[in-house]
Amino acid sequence: MRFQEEGARYLHLVDLDRALGTGDNREAVEAIRKALRIPFELAGGIRSLEALREALALGADLVAVARPLLRPALMGAEAAAAWIADYLEELRTALFAVGVRRPVEARGKVEASPGL
Repeated sequence: MRFQEEGARYLHLVDLDRALGTGDNREAVEAIRKALRIPFELAGGIRSLEALREALALGADLVAVARPLLRPALMGAEAAAAWIADYLEELRTALFAVGVRRPVEARGKVEASPGL
């Protein structure tokens, strides 16, 4: 992958089909992950803890969550902070359930749910 050979330190990968609700590119994401030697962030359609779990199962080092945060952000800083706190608590619970402390440690210990 050219960007990797030219010194890129990270890759930001967006699954637009998933973001738009018209499908997903799971196979392409898996192929890219296998070819990478650098960390990558996966974005697009990450709207739930299930989608976050799938992103980790696909090997993402970072996961971008944006759309679910827009409505609380428009309501104000307190609503946005509350949404983030709730999301982090769900994430901590999920990590605890698979016996790890950090999302990167969950790689290989979580599986994508069928039908996602």
